[in-house]
Amino acid sequence: MRVWITALLVGIAVLIGTLVSKDPGYVLIAYGPYQLQTSVWMMLGLVIAAWFLVRLVVSIIRQALGIGQHWQEWQARRERLKARRFVLRAWSLSQIGETERANKYLATLDQNEDWRDWAELMQGALGADSDSSTANAEDTTLEAREWLKSEQLMSVGGFSEAFARLDALPKNRSTGERAVDIALGASDLGLLKKALGWVKKIDHLPTETQIGVHLARAGSAADDAARSAWLELLPGLHPHQDLKLLHVLQDIKAVGVREEAARALVKRWPQYGMYLIYGLLASEAPEVFDRPLKKVRSKAIDEDALRLLDAARMERVSPEASLETYQTVAGRIESRLLRQRVLVLAVALDRTDLIASAERGFS
Repeated sequence: MRVWITALLVGIAVLIGTLVSKDPGYVLIAYGPYQLQTSVWMMLGLVIAAWFLVRLVVSIIRQALGIGQHWQEWQARRERLKARRFVLRAWSLSQIGETERANKYLATLDQNEDWRDWAELMQGALGADSDSSTANAEDTTLEAREWLKSEQLMSVGGFSEAFARLDALPKNRSTGERAVDIALGASDLGLLKKALGWVKKIDHLPTETQIGVHLARAGSAADDAARSAWLELLPGLHPHQDLKLLHVLQDIKAVGVREEAARALVKRWPQYGMYLIYGLLASEAPEVFDRPLKKVRSKAIDEDALRLLDAARMERVSPEASLETYQTVAGRIESRLLRQRVLVLAVALDRTDLIASAERGFS
């Protein structure tokens, strides 16, 4: 193929050479007093050279424009990475309460089309929203701004204001759990009562962790009245939290107050662990518990509850019988307190055949 092309080009060159030698012709270009005269073939060569020159100039211009475009793309990519870095810094600082420093980063994002809305949202949450950001974000991101603002207020101890912000949001599981967290963080029984009413309306029980914090707040209360008030608002009890509840009740110094609080909890939460707690407390102060014990027994949920109640009450008098009852019931119910009592009695009675398994069950 290359041979044929070469031969064709040679033939064309020979033909042009022959024509030039026979009659070169001429071209005359006149403009005013100026004239340009040359052969036809020279003019044809100049036209071809001019065409190649124009192509070369166009190519150089295109490459120059391409360099400019690449430069702009590099600049835009650099600005995007910078904005993303500022976003991460602003968010990170806001999480540890460094509001002023976070707002400095957010202010640099106001003119960034990709991150402007997010910056306005965060500024609103951090309490630095300007008139323009509030106007732009009010309708579309109101809930998110209030949610983030309540979180930020919680982190700096502004529990009452955080609760007020949350109260304006729809009532659902997420907002309900946040409301309980705020009330527990503030150790405020008034807020807690409102928060528990909130979650009750949506038929949601506070989480296991929240109930654990609730018990801790009750345990650290200043006096018996405060401790009882916390226990009155206890929203539920998970089976492995009954041991903590026993310790809280034992911290109530007035035996009569302790009995009333325990009986109210058995009535409100008739679980096996509650009957075990009541029986153990009754063994410590039988003179106060004996009369109300009859009412508690009469409303026991089943035979296992009665067995636990009586075994716990008689634990000091007949530990062997109580241990046997505990072992019988332990396979059917879930209770951390019950596993603890099995271990305690096994050690006290030197039951080496039970201690190892009791330790595994309690751990």
